[in-house]
Amino acid sequence: MLVSKKKYEELVLMNSKLEEDYQGIINEMRIEAEKERDFLINEIIGLKALSKLNEELEKKNYCILGIEKNELGDLIAVTSTRGDKANDILLYSLKENKYKSCNNQPRVLVSGKFLNKELKIDDIQSMEDNKNSGNGTILLKYLKKEAKRWGYNTITADLGTAEPKKLSKLVNFYEKNGYDVTLKKDETAGSVKIIL
Repeated sequence: MLVSKKKYEELVLMNSKLEEDYQGIINEMRIEAEKERDFLINEIIGLKALSKLNEELEKKNYCILGIEKNELGDLIAVTSTRGDKANDILLYSLKENKYKSCNNQPRVLVSGKFLNKELKIDDIQSMEDNKNSGNGTILLKYLKKEAKRWGYNTITADLGTAEPKKLSKLVNFYEKNGYDVTLKKDETAGSVKIIL
């Protein structure tokens, strides 16, 4: 197909305009990302809190897996051991440029059956007094990531409580986080499962 010289020049101009627009968008995104990173480092997280927390974690052979903001707006450091074996995941608050355990140290306690690739939640401690902090959801999010890294393909847990209201909250919590919930006929206990 032959193209006239004028049409060819128009196509070249259009191509260079598209390239300029693309570069402009990329530069704007880069500038915004840098601003957000600087804001997080300087205004929210606080290097002092991270440094102190890292010192404490190194003594226990733990490391920070990530930093998350919970539903209350607090920044939370998600931590676990450095090894490749299943281990507990704990949360620390980074509020006011200090680190501290929050809400009686939210954590998920696990044990694994590596032969059948099943990781079991033994206990999840993140109950808040009528406040939805979102710490439990953060724990389960990182548990999924770590379970994959540890080589598991299923996470399970047993549910049981004497209070039906608490069981209902647990069922909602696990379902909201993508787990399949199975209750016994009397609805006083059950189990949860997610395939990774």
